[in-house]
Amino acid sequence: MNKERRDPFTPQDHPRPHSSPASCSIENITPENITSGWGGGGDVLGDVLGEEWGGVAALAQPTDSLSLTRSFPRSLVRQVDAAIAMREFFEAIDENQVQNYNFLQALPSLLKEFLELANSVGSEGIMGTIETVVDKFGDHIGPYAHDVAVALVAQFWKIVNVENDDDDDEDVFSDALAGHQVLATIATVLEAVSKSPEIMAQMETLLFPIFDKFLGDTGMDVIEEMLELMTALTYYSPVISDRMWSLFPRIVEIMPTWGVDFFQEFIPVVDNFISRGTQVFAQHYLPATNAMLEKALVRFQGGEGDDGFGTDEEVFGGVGIIIQVILENCKGQVDACIKPYMSLIVGTMTRNDAEPFAEDHVLENLLLAGADALYYNPVLTMNALQENGQLAYFMHSLGQAVSKRKKKSGKLYYFPSTRKKKTVILGLAAVMATPADAMQPGMRQSIPQIAAAAVAMLMDLKKQEEEATRPGTGGSLFSAMTGASQSSADFDLNDSRVLSDSGDESEDDSEYGDMIFDQLRRLREKSAGLDDDDEGGLIDDLFFDDDDENTTSPLDNVCAYTTFKEACARLRGGDEHGFMTAVGLLDDQQKVWFEQFLTAA
Repeated sequence: MNKERRDPFTPQDHPRPHSSPASCSIENITPENITSGWGGGGDVLGDVLGEEWGGVAALAQPTDSLSLTRSFPRSLVRQVDAAIAMREFFEAIDENQVQNYNFLQALPSLLKEFLELANSVGSEGIMGTIETVVDKFGDHIGPYAHDVAVALVAQFWKIVNVENDDDDDEDVFSDALAGHQVLATIATVLEAVSKSPEIMAQMETLLFPIFDKFLGDTGMDVIEEMLELMTALTYYSPVISDRMWSLFPRIVEIMPTWGVDFFQEFIPVVDNFISRGTQVFAQHYLPATNAMLEKALVRFQGGEGDDGFGTDEEVFGGVGIIIQVILENCKGQVDACIKPYMSLIVGTMTRNDAEPFAEDHVLENLLLAGADALYYNPVLTMNALQENGQLAYFMHSLGQAVSKRKKKSGKLYYFPSTRKKKTVILGLAAVMATPADAMQPGMRQSIPQIAAAAVAMLMDLKKQEEEATRPGTGGSLFSAMTGASQSSADFDLNDSRVLSDSGDESEDDSEYGDMIFDQLRRLREKSAGLDDDDEGGLIDDLFFDDDDENTTSPLDNVCAYTTFKEACARLRGGDEHGFMTAVGLLDDQQKVWFEQFLTAA
């Protein structure tokens, strides 16, 4: 810090920074000092601001002191250098005091200068600064959002056109990086105006031509950024427009081909189309989606996946998640899909017998899709499985997963989150509530085991929820997340042949499915103004409470405890012997809890 550095851009008449950060007055914080001071970078200045001035709480200087053109009227190079360095400067500002800064007065002119510079030089670094400014002052960006987006979109098209005309590989790579950063910055703008539906409609108009041109083979390099933008638009907009729906067939066409490499990134936007436009989806786009699911699975099951795109397990787990979304949102509308869905699910599960999946979440999400099918319509699902000769196999697999526990903690090995436990409980409860005359004889005989397994999981769910809300755990449910055919007459849910016992006994819970499902809750929290942590992008913010009041699935409105109690009442009324047999399978602690549960109001 005490070592002098030669300024590489201008002669040595450039103002020198103070030798000691503590001796600096606030007036000295200008683009000149940001670019040349304290080691020559804004990152060091950011450290100084945070340590010496408590996050620049005292910053109240004239707004024009941050003007790049005033500071460097004849040096574009120094203006660019200052704009890039100022990213760290803005990051150092205390977010809780943003509204107290005179920066708000300078916001329009700063954005204008940054955008003009970016248009002149196409710098990825300047785009990073713009993204930081938008993120930092998000609540105040609304009046300028449209103009900023217009400039960014124009910059993107300029970069694309230059890239297409450029024969220099190094320049093309640089342009591509800048294009990525432009789209990432636009995503930050969308997030900043998420509570302004009228602005979102304008944003869609600006962005649709990009989607229309690059949602295909030509857009492989920017597909992740486009999916992030599409996820935001299909979530925050009051309704999904016909224009956005016109993109859906292309999405499901891409997913099982080169899109398998980005299969997980496609799921949130597909979820939005299904959950926020259920009737349109069920009436017009269900067949194409089903064809995509089948093609994606057959591609790998048939050994066609070794082409450098994606991995089979990413696709297997992703297909399970999409089936869950369809069954949870389209209850009563997709009866004809149950049999082919269960055939796809079980057909994929059988691969685990010969070669166990490397990731537990794959089998877990397939089982969850099956549990959703049981809750959707238990009779239809069990009949479909029986016709395919898969009923015994699936119920064995589900039973084993429900009963398998970690050796050290005693926690469930599968279904670590409250959402997953609830899904399984609802599926098992639906089977328990099925009339005896509508059920296969073998299934009726296994009802006591099913009921006992459901009681154990219900206890785990209750304990997990109580621990998450106990004082000292953060006061929220966030911690609840950290978490061959046989005869149908032969059902032993503890048959050890079904699930491999070679899995890792790590205490780390698999959260793959929750990451995909619950990022949509993150979006809703942001749009409702409930989220205080704005770190990361729209797709990066995946870990958050999956049991809050901001519902994104119809199952969120279903009480697992009430549903199970009603199922017990139906079972007891129709098969008292089976009910008492189930109680007999419980250990002493479970019996006490179950009796209290049944008698509670």
